[in-house]
Amino acid sequence: YTLVIAFDTPALPSGVIKTNALPIQLTATDPGPGRGLVQFAAMAAYDTEDAISLSGGDPEGLLAAAKALASPPPVLEPDAEPNVLFDAVAAQEQGETKVEGIRRFVGVPISELAASPDGTRIAAGLKGWGNNLFVLDGQGRALGKDLAGKFFPVRLETFAGGFAVLSHENDPTTLYLKLNDREGKPMLRVAAPGRRVGGVRDCTPNFPEQADNFLKQASFSLTPDGRRLGAAGSKGIAVWDLKARKVVARDDSVHYNAPGPESHAWPDTASFPQVRLSPDGRRFVLQHNGKLFMRDAATGATLDQVSLPVGSTMGRVQLFDGHLLVVGDREFFAFRDGKLLWHWKAPDEVTASAFAPDGLRYAIGEVGGAVRLMNGGGQVGGFVPAGGGMITTLGLLPESGRVAFATATGGVGVVEFSGRVVWQGNVDARAVIRLAGPSGETVVGDGRGIVRRFGADGKKLWETALTPLVWRPDTHNLLLAPDPTPTLRLPAPKSPQTAVPAGAPNLAPQATVKYLPSRSWWKERIDPDRSVSLNDGKRDSPPGGWFDRTKLEYLAFVPSPPTWELTWKEPVAIGTVVVCESPDHPEAVPEEVKVEAWLDGDWKEVVHTHWNRDVIHVHQFPAITTAKLRYMPVGDLANKLWLSEIEVYGPASRR
Repeated sequence: YTLVIAFDTPALPSGVIKTNALPIQLTATDPGPGRGLVQFAAMAAYDTEDAISLSGGDPEGLLAAAKALASPPPVLEPDAEPNVLFDAVAAQEQGETKVEGIRRFVGVPISELAASPDGTRIAAGLKGWGNNLFVLDGQGRALGKDLAGKFFPVRLETFAGGFAVLSHENDPTTLYLKLNDREGKPMLRVAAPGRRVGGVRDCTPNFPEQADNFLKQASFSLTPDGRRLGAAGSKGIAVWDLKARKVVARDDSVHYNAPGPESHAWPDTASFPQVRLSPDGRRFVLQHNGKLFMRDAATGATLDQVSLPVGSTMGRVQLFDGHLLVVGDREFFAFRDGKLLWHWKAPDEVTASAFAPDGLRYAIGEVGGAVRLMNGGGQVGGFVPAGGGMITTLGLLPESGRVAFATATGGVGVVEFSGRVVWQGNVDARAVIRLAGPSGETVVGDGRGIVRRFGADGKKLWETALTPLVWRPDTHNLLLAPDPTPTLRLPAPKSPQTAVPAGAPNLAPQATVKYLPSRSWWKERIDPDRSVSLNDGKRDSPPGGWFDRTKLEYLAFVPSPPTWELTWKEPVAIGTVVVCESPDHPEAVPEEVKVEAWLDGDWKEVVHTHWNRDVIHVHQFPAITTAKLRYMPVGDLANKLWLSEIEVYGPASRR
């Protein structure tokens, strides 16, 4: 096979790009302006996945796009009734720059759909570089569009004011919940408390649901009225009053613990806190490290703890109304005020679920293609869609007891809770389905970027093909531009760092300092491009920083962080580590750092600062005696790393 990838970028890449499966040798050839399939943003760590994701998240889509680009483009005649949004024809009609050399290629899958309760507004999130969000009216006409991230799939939910979109920044190290109004106009963003960790090794390019684990590193829960928001991330949890734009409760003690330099394990998403607010916004469930806590949303105080039976697997929260709690991914548990109501374990892997508000009626979709209709812990009906295929999405309409389903092979339809089929069909591509209004109408999005609406009887009412903005010649600049949406971020705690008393002896000059190379997810060494001595008493960063931008993209997400190790000939008593950064680059100070010491024949954490601040930061801990010490900036690293000096003081220096 010959793989053709066209680029539209001033600096064409060359050499080898390594994917999760195989290396791809690139030969840089400029195909001319406007022929770009992939527009790189100087982020080598995940460029290959950009290429695959752009063309549909699968190799077949990439090959189809490459073939389209490899042959001369045909002359496009305008449709009598244009049905393709934002393609080359539509762009020309709207007076935008004509895109030369790109054929009409509609093939970017719809990964998420959401519909307003009355069915008059529909939001669709597309995979591909740009992950565009489209908002349609009830007749399929586009009302708004927005760039909603780089290439990971979004998550969509409805609320009274419009649609909530879970995506990430263009950098892409921070997860955000963006609130868009009913016409798709962005109103507000809220950042997760803490940046993501782990990089792209949490995603498989050709897997239908890319980066699902990555998205689990942050948790957002919005009340139906859009007034309160619960947020959780790597550094803490918080409850926001969005109307007042202020934090009403927070807990920085609930956070993810980053691994040390000896660990190459992938981040365990179960160790990231998850939150779920009750609809009235008065309580929330905190899920962290295999435990469930009921908390007061106004104060953050713990009200109760729920425990699963010994040996049970903790799953995600499926339903919470303040008293009723349903949790599970394959093994499901329902509690009311902490007391177990029912328990059920699916015989196969669960890929979709939908619950009625009473927590008793629910539908389960399985990887093998079965839909199970449940009442509490007992099955009351079952159904296997024609054509088979993994169940991708389910929607349950409590008033009528109907369940909408979609499969990975394109099967869609509606079944009653008794198991009677109302209607079913096939859209010939992987599909997602959502209920649209109380009458039983549905909307379906498929793997070719087409949205269809069906009546309650299964009659197709309309269809619209969506083409995302990735085909624009200025997509590169669009993706790199800062998002202008007003953004709320959890501020650092008000706990000033302690200064070191004057005259205390600095023990660092007596030690040797060694850099321990970080390693990427395919075990390659990542050495600094520049360096300076860190114990010579000079607080001077290397000109240009320790790492070039391309290497920094690797370092931001590697399994083991870059580490500096201090070694003394004899054990010394210490209690304070001072780390100096460049005062000219305060934005580059690592937000999260760890200090480990060699104690009792093993490396042990002595301090882990999650809200690091200031270009001279002080880390104090109970006095220890050791001959080895390690300093590690963990999580995301920004702006080339400007470390200039490490100082170590004895316990007497604490105050």
